Order: sequence, then structure tokens, then C-alpha cells
Amino acid sequence: MTVTHLAFVVAKPARGALLGRLLTELAAIAGTEPGCVDFAVHQSTDDPALWFLYSNWQSAEALRRHLEAGEGARFAAAVAPLVEQGMDVHSFVRRGGSVPALAAA
Repeated sequence: MTVTHLAFVVAKPARGALLGRLLTELAAIAGTEPGCVDFAVHQSTDDPALWFLYSNWQSAEALRRHLEAGEGARFAAAVAPLVEQGMDVHSFVRRGGSVPALAAA
């Protein structure tokens, strides 16, 4: 069962660019970890200090390995001094179908 992992991170003042670089590095490395389906980093268009991480994992076990022993563990320690508060993190499993993408006009 695929697990989707979401995290919202707010950078401290004047730390957004450095946080963004570390997030990009995290995505590149985590994306190669066993069980990672995809890993994306997004920056808010309304607040440049707000970042959103979106990743999918083949299993809860693969996500657990990432968070406890993989790049996720190293990352959490590295960014602690750069973030305004703790990360808002949630994991989900799909419980319904998906809506087909709209055709390009």
C-alpha cells in the first residue's frame, strides 16, 4: 500500500534560501532511497518562507526507514536551526479513487 507523506516547513527570517537548498538536496537524495516512489519540494507563492514537501513511498516500512535511518533523519537534524517551528508532518493512504486529469484546452 502506497503511503503519501506531507510536511509543511516555515523558514526563520533570512533562512528561506538556505532551507530551500537543503530541501532540494533532500529530495534528490531521498528520491533514490529504496521504496521512494517520488519526492517533490514546493515553495508557497504567497509566503516565500513556507515550504511543502510531498513524497510517496511503496510502504509504511519504506517511509519509516527514510525517517528513522535515511535522509529524513539527517535532514531533520540539519534544518532544525533554520525553521521557525517544528515541521507539520502527516502521512496518508488513499481510500478512494482518483479523478482523471482534465484534458489540455
